Amino acid sequence: MNTHRTHRGFALLMTLVLVLIAGTMLTGIARLSTTEALHANNATEDLQRRWAMRSATRTLLPRAEMLLNDAEGGRERLIAAMTNKKVQSIDPVSKLHVDCTLGDIAFRFVFTDEQAKLNVNRVIDEDGPADARRVVTRLLRASFNPNSRPAIVRLRPAVSASAESLETVGSFGQVLENAGPETLFDTRNGLGAASRITCWGNGDVNLRRVSPDVLHALCDRVLGRQVVRNILKERDKNPHRRLSDIFKAIDSIDDDTKRLAESFLTDDSTCHALWIEAQGHRRAWHAVAIGVGGGIDDFGNPSPPDQVYEIAW
Repeated sequence: MNTHRTHRGFALLMTLVLVLIAGTMLTGIARLSTTEALHANNATEDLQRRWAMRSATRTLLPRAEMLLNDAEGGRERLIAAMTNKKVQSIDPVSKLHVDCTLGDIAFRFVFTDEQAKLNVNRVIDEDGPADARRVVTRLLRASFNPNSRPAIVRLRPAVSASAESLETVGSFGQVLENAGPETLFDTRNGLGAASRITCWGNGDVNLRRVSPDVLHALCDRVLGRQVVRNILKERDKNPHRRLSDIFKAIDSIDDDTKRLAESFLTDDSTCHALWIEAQGHRRAWHAVAIGVGGGIDDFGNPSPPDQVYEIAW
């Protein structure tokens, strides 16, 4: 009788051990299935995000100037000029954002006119790296966004192979110590270091769209602060006039100063950026594509950029 009870106890123990092993295996399988499902979801989300960003860069970036121009009433002014009609003036637009959802990812696309910003290469070319660092630091300090990290300016320009080349700085990492998206751009309100400075383009600023602080930072040392104030005062009367018409209306500036000012300014922008923020279930991604060249033709149609630079975080 005792032996039979011992066998029954042993069988019960073995059954419990087998149940424990089976439960552990099932738990492992369930965990593995959950992990694989999560990896699959992440892979799907990552694929959606990458293709959306690539498609946006190829299709939207060439239309940046057209979109900015339309937002400030460019087509209406063109039609009005052709039909001799008056049109209500709209403030210039240097940045434009568009929100949309693709798949399960929320996107914000921000179009910016890079020629409404201070070109770091132009300042280095005019004043040298030491003075350029001081100019950029003052500009960024004046426009600091409390919702983003403060920018720490550490200019590290590359030595150019050609003395005539303006491309001594080719990335934000050569300008700022902390060149991440949290410092460069706040897509929600358009502030951040990259809303004031750029490393791309020919160095001219679009007088219609440039902010007063950027124009003062670029031209005060060359033209004088009062001259820049006079230009801005006349510009603000009707920003959509051509550069030549604005300067004709300024009697207090001599011809030599006007010609010097025109070497810093332009009517048309040919350098734009598309900032992309993608918010998934688990994380956010940031990227920017900068198009150099292109713009729009005389009829408002887009033309593709000659070069595209891409940065992603």
